[in-house]
Amino acid sequence: MTVLSVVSHLKTLTSDTNTRAVLIKDEACLEGLVLFLDNTDSQVVITALMALKNLASVPSYRPVLKQRLGLKETLYKLTNSGNSTVSGAGDGNNVMLIAREITSLLYPGLKNVKQPDLRSTSSPTIRCQQTTTNNTYTNN
Repeated sequence: MTVLSVVSHLKTLTSDTNTRAVLIKDEACLEGLVLFLDNTDSQVVITALMALKNLASVPSYRPVLKQRLGLKETLYKLTNSGNSTVSGAGDGNNVMLIAREITSLLYPGLKNVKQPDLRSTSSPTIRCQQTTTNNTYTNN
């Protein structure tokens, strides 16, 4: 089976309301759809986006999709980066439009999904001060 045939099958399954209800609970399928968004073949990306759009069209599924690791960042990349990694004549605009539709369903009120700042991974500094009366520590 090719990647395109797998993602096409998933898209077909998300088109049916009965199987859609099963797929939204399947971690592996959801993770696979998010991973397919990074493919260099525009047809794979578009098909994965259409499958995700089918799922995002159900309001009760949106919280599940919003919690998918990497989805928000990938949607940001697809809507804002010019799709330089997606091949296929003229498909870049389709990718951007579908990604924006999904973004508007999952994150209403946002014009663009903001890319998180991953450069700063340091944790906040917590200063403790020892009190002399009972040897307990307090946060300052």
